[in-house]
Amino acid sequence: MTVGGGFGTEYKELVRPVVIAHQYRGLVLGVDMSAWIHRFLYRHSAAYLVDGEVWQTATLVQREVLRCRKSGITVIGVFDASASRNKAEQDAGRAATRAHAMEQFEATGHKEWLHKAMGIAWDLKKAVIHKLCEIGCDYIVAPYEADPQLAWR
Repeated sequence: MTVGGGFGTEYKELVRPVVIAHQYRGLVLGVDMSAWIHRFLYRHSAAYLVDGEVWQTATLVQREVLRCRKSGITVIGVFDASASRNKAEQDAGRAATRAHAMEQFEATGHKEWLHKAMGIAWDLKKAVIHKLCEIGCDYIVAPYEADPQLAWR
């Protein structure tokens, strides 16, 4: 996820997948919350897309942060900002893709289309932020994309 077709690509080499293990104990882990939110949305995709339910996913994200703490890892959540004029074309493309996927889901009933139809709205991000605040977890709302903030922090 980049802005302007390449902003933040120089940070790509700093980002790596992390498996929770004793070797990360005592470290601070910056997490692009969009990745965790999407992962947990897959479990509750119908509840979110059909009913607007945000708290199931927010609670799962909170539990993941607590699991990291139990392993001795401090998490700082990083969120993408809301839409901006720099991301307008990218956001419009994503919205069209999600709309097409929803049409396909309604026509076929295949859950993979439902997963592709999911976007993360601010109501869900706010619910996750609320759950992070409940447990005293720090977070950052990045000016554009979360990726450069992960490298900066």
